[in-house]
Amino acid sequence: MRLSLLSAGFHFAVALFAVSLVCCGCNRGSSDSGSEDEATTDRTTQVTGDPLVDQKDSQVTENGVTDDGTAQGELVSLDELNADIAVFMDTSKWYYGSRPDGEPVGTWLSQDADSEPLIFEKDGSFKCGFLWSRGEGVYSTGKYAISENGLIVAVTKHKGGRLGLFYNLRDGTIVGSRGPTPLVEWKKTKSAEE
Repeated sequence: MRLSLLSAGFHFAVALFAVSLVCCGCNRGSSDSGSEDEATTDRTTQVTGDPLVDQKDSQVTENGVTDDGTAQGELVSLDELNADIAVFMDTSKWYYGSRPDGEPVGTWLSQDADSEPLIFEKDGSFKCGFLWSRGEGVYSTGKYAISENGLIVAVTKHKGGRLGLFYNLRDGTIVGSRGPTPLVEWKKTKSAEE
């Protein structure tokens, strides 16, 4: 029992550290020295995939909302996603969207009372529950990438809020933190075609 509490505490500490790194990166301005930017560029050169995968031509309406329901200025850029990927220093191959085996495309539900969805699209689009409780709430939208090792990194935005998320895909289960809970599992839902 004590070992499992220590393990959960360790995972929470690692998650908290990663979130703090991501948040610090959000506020970092560009540097003229180039050394920090060059280091980031060196780490992100390992990222492969089609950088235009999410460069959709969305039409902005008069109220500043795109045709896909996202407010203008809330679209996640590939640079933002790459910056979050670089934090993990995973040098395996990365995919902007599904891996060749088709994972993680589909809808995954958290295995807790809230049933928070994670929705991964083949093109690299991503939605997750934002202010989610008891199976309903508001979605935050953005992009994701998945590594050969099963690490999933996602960035979403909603009404000025930004989420930098990471999960691990292991044995048909996605594992990650959700709110204050450091270790949550998501299971894939069956589609109508299955």
